[in-house]
Amino acid sequence: MKILLLLVSILFVNSVVAEPKKLVCSYTDLKGLETVDYLFPGDGYVSTITLPIGAQIGSAEDSCKKYRNDTGGNYCEKAEQLRLFRDSGTCKNLGYLSRNVFTIDTSDLNTTNESNAELYSDNCGIPWSGGDNYAGVSSSDLKKVTMTATPSIIRFSGAWSTELMFNVDRKTLKSGYGTDRSWQCKLEDVDTSENLI
Repeated sequence: MKILLLLVSILFVNSVVAEPKKLVCSYTDLKGLETVDYLFPGDGYVSTITLPIGAQIGSAEDSCKKYRNDTGGNYCEKAEQLRLFRDSGTCKNLGYLSRNVFTIDTSDLNTTNESNAELYSDNCGIPWSGGDNYAGVSSSDLKKVTMTATPSIIRFSGAWSTELMFNVDRKTLKSGYGTDRSWQCKLEDVDTSENLI
């Protein structure tokens, strides 16, 4: 009986200390609407769909020029649809151009060991669902990423890049891929009231 009480109290203490939070990191700089060139060092190593719409247009235009005699028509049409969508003002009025949302366990921030986190992304531009619609506002599926933390930086591996980590400065909550800090994060509570376990 004493062992059972001890196990229950340990589980209770761990559930009180471990708190899930959302780290919502948004790219809001309006230069991301127009800039079709590089936004930050290494952005070519990040999945295009997760970048602001200007970079998505630039990627489609490059492919249009490169494959004009092959399947370029599809890329050219995609670039035109993205430009029209950008010009509609939807992205500008959304409050973000691209957003990475990480769900973390705050107790994992107190260790240098790797831990798991969840990620989904919202973007304005190329839809996550694909298909014939080349532009819209959409969210990715949930995926697992790896998190490590130091006293100054939280790093996420697998956040839409195999080459660059997504880094969050703990002091300022500025974030980005590699050395870039174009995203700004905020911490939000996670509603777990409907979880059965």
